[in-house]
Amino acid sequence: MSQLVATTQLTDVTHIDRRGIGPVYRATISLDQLYGAMRRAVIRYSPRYQRGFRKWGEMSEDDLDVLLPIADKDLQISNDRAAMMAVKYLQGRLYTSHITWNARREEGMPEPDFDDELSTLNIESTITVPDTAHRHRAYYLLVHWTLHPDEIPETVDVDGTKVTGEEIKSRLDDPEEPFTPAEEFIHCDVYVLDEAAEGYLYDEFNADAKPVATAVAISHNPTKTPSRRFMSALMNSSTLFSADEVETRGNTIGSKSRKLVTNATLDAAAKTMCKADELVELEQDPEAYNDLVAFIGAFFEEWARHFPEFLPGKSAAERHLLRDRSLALSNLMFHPLMRLGYDLWRGHFENDEDWRLEDDWKNVLALLGGSVETEDPDTNKKIKTAVMGRDNPDWRGRILVPRFDDDGNRRGFVLSSTRQTRDAAYAYLREVAGFGGGAKVASPAA
Repeated sequence: MSQLVATTQLTDVTHIDRRGIGPVYRATISLDQLYGAMRRAVIRYSPRYQRGFRKWGEMSEDDLDVLLPIADKDLQISNDRAAMMAVKYLQGRLYTSHITWNARREEGMPEPDFDDELSTLNIESTITVPDTAHRHRAYYLLVHWTLHPDEIPETVDVDGTKVTGEEIKSRLDDPEEPFTPAEEFIHCDVYVLDEAAEGYLYDEFNADAKPVATAVAISHNPTKTPSRRFMSALMNSSTLFSADEVETRGNTIGSKSRKLVTNATLDAAAKTMCKADELVELEQDPEAYNDLVAFIGAFFEEWARHFPEFLPGKSAAERHLLRDRSLALSNLMFHPLMRLGYDLWRGHFENDEDWRLEDDWKNVLALLGGSVETEDPDTNKKIKTAVMGRDNPDWRGRILVPRFDDDGNRRGFVLSSTRQTRDAAYAYLREVAGFGGGAKVASPAA
């Protein structure tokens, strides 16, 4: 009687035995071998025990058990993210050097056969990807682009910077270090688990791993994105935002900390300060870019004239006291302030004006650091209050949302920091400063 047996053989394999898990094998394979295995669907993606499908609503429960090729476009694998990883590999910035397989334990199929003397591993069961699916797709794209250069994307977004197809092709064809799939290698870890344990492995790799604090990640790689590079330039040029004043190890300011702001807040504010492409374009013009960095530094130094707690060396008590009574030093306010600062700088830049010789932007900050006349909704009376005061009723419904007790009675207001509330704060600052609805500002209304 004939038998149909498909065997995958890995050579030069090492292994360890994990307590309660069994053997975990490690091989080193070339990217062209990996590409061939993915093209032949030797390596399969399990929707049930991986991320599933892009369009869950169109799939049935039975679809989850169909094993699919990594290149299948219906899988919940972001091609944009995989392309970004592929380009990072070409740039020499993709550090993780391994992929993960599972040689599934299946009824009626033999266990993988490891020959210790020859260091070979023969696998007859299904090979699935319980993790590193995006890395698999990234390596697939790299080889595919090499074979089909006409399918290289026009651009790939890599950490906020657009990398053109021409640059990708030039890296693939680099005469000094060409991308040769047969000479590019990765480690491959092979587990031997049943389906349920494969799901546990996915959960451990993805849910159990504790992500590093954003502040720490930024401090480890401060030049990764345009916003991080801007934040770093600001910290290097402004005494207000020097390393002594900015929290770089945590995402919040501790109750006893004298730090002014976190690097995570500065990075997020820089990210929404303007359109992403604008910051990247400015980087190509160092004179303009450095001028913007200098202006934002000067902008907050002027802000410190109205709120001295911003000045370097201020104590924790002084800064926390300001946070208690004012929104001027709240994390949320850095977003609209930096955005407004960019508007003011852009207005001068486009008019070919030297902001150092102008007072309009200082006048704007004087308005925002001063008082406003408004109506108190609780008494329906006109009142005069600090623009940045936490008790300014104009902030209600914008960034202050009502807080209720267990009986549904309102017990004051709480600050809400979301994209919508930060946008609302920005619109209010422009309103107080006397600007219209345009995006860019040259000077406040008379």
